[in-house]
Amino acid sequence: MKKSSIALGVAALMAAGVHAAIVQGNATQIVVNPNGIGHKLIFPYYTVQGNNATLINIVNHDQLNGKAVKVRFRGAANSDDVYDFTLLMSPGDVWVAAVTQGADGRAQLFTPDSSCTLPANVNGSFITGRLDPNSTVSLEEQTREGYVEIINMADIPKNTASTSLWTAIKHGSNGKPTNCNAAVVTQLSGDAVANINSVDGSGQMTSYGLSFPSTGLSGDWIIINQQTTAAWSGSATALEARNGGAATTANFVFFPQSGSGVSSTTASNWSADPLFEKGVVGAAYYDFPDLSTAYLTSTALSVSNLNSYAAAASYRNLVAAALAKTVVANEFVTDSTIDAKTDLVFSQPVRRYYAAVNYGSTATAVYATSSGVYTSNNTALSNRVLCVRRPTGSSLLSFTAYDREEATLSPSGAVISPGTPTRFDICGEVAVTSINGQGGAADPSALNGKLARNDINLGSLIDGWIEFNTALDTGDRVPGVTGLPIIGNAHLRARNGSVNYGFTWPHKYNYSNK
Repeated sequence: MKKSSIALGVAALMAAGVHAAIVQGNATQIVVNPNGIGHKLIFPYYTVQGNNATLINIVNHDQLNGKAVKVRFRGAANSDDVYDFTLLMSPGDVWVAAVTQGADGRAQLFTPDSSCTLPANVNGSFITGRLDPNSTVSLEEQTREGYVEIINMADIPKNTASTSLWTAIKHGSNGKPTNCNAAVVTQLSGDAVANINSVDGSGQMTSYGLSFPSTGLSGDWIIINQQTTAAWSGSATALEARNGGAATTANFVFFPQSGSGVSSTTASNWSADPLFEKGVVGAAYYDFPDLSTAYLTSTALSVSNLNSYAAAASYRNLVAAALAKTVVANEFVTDSTIDAKTDLVFSQPVRRYYAAVNYGSTATAVYATSSGVYTSNNTALSNRVLCVRRPTGSSLLSFTAYDREEATLSPSGAVISPGTPTRFDICGEVAVTSINGQGGAADPSALNGKLARNDINLGSLIDGWIEFNTALDTGDRVPGVTGLPIIGNAHLRARNGSVNYGFTWPHKYNYSNK
């Protein structure tokens, strides 16, 4: 890429004025790829509680194109953004990082990786500006658990010219990018890049060395307790954009890593987040894209204008449909002879785009204008955290537990904390549900979950399995979304003498056993 073409592209942008940043690709479907490779990744849980550290790896399986990737950490309580940046991955690149608890009590990110990022140094403590200042939980602790969303915003197509973006971010023979400080890299943080609106004519997208995002990302995670050395691991959920069942290019959704303000009207064109839509939280360019930003050429509502709230709300429903679960089940072991503890993680990565929390002196739930799935009918606030609850007369979140010898226990026979013996709530965006846990520091869970911990006491049922009904009531459904959008795992910790073990079992979903 020649410098003269870059200058011409920037000049054309500035002369053209402000335009929408979403440019139409070829994909018409968003699905979970069971092979773990996609355009987007969701890490269901990170934690630095109780001597835990979380390690994450992201792999670019595309050996031709680089990837301009949004990396965003969100808090466990109500999905607030606590840390985000842009990662520029080289073809065939692997990016690694560790999340630990810092001396200031906050989660912190450290990466020894040399891949280019915006900003150039992404090591640091998580940011508390979007968290609840009126909570009884400290701002520092509110950063210690959550989940991670990874979005390929744009490809960086092969261009071997010495001045190209591809050349600047490509790892050389020394294993490091050629020039992360090149002008073609640093200009991506400028507000002007948010105004890209075409790939022909003035050629703005091409002038920045970017193109439509394709598939190719995978991710893996490890949670390790640095005191007991128990460890849990798994792979990120991969969302892939397809057309006719085959992976293809999605919409171009590159936004700069810039803090400039974005009006609530404009923000609602790019996100279904109700706090942006209703102006409760002021948005900046770095807030986009998120998991509701229109990524397909068409949506279930046949919205032709990709830069509109209707498009964001419609695409959000498609992501929810891809993740929807009508049944969630898993095993548990709580045998005291091996000091066994089991936590079930219920991660709900699209809940924020239906319902959020306004952190006034009195917290209030804020629902998206185009509602459904998470509504005032099936959610309520508890201790300033939004909870999914069972409406009156509903079977949502009812469960049955079984021991190894087929003995069963229904909710009416269980003692559930918090709540009543007939109701189980999923409180928090990433809820850690401890089986036979009593809560509090005296009875830590397997993962030492605190921010959004939910306990279920099954009495005499020590080891076995449990099945939750997560099917939505008819009135809370939207087209294609019949169950709660949930991902997660069971995390078992056990001890043999002085040796601790950690085991991870993925949830089992959407089956019929009747």
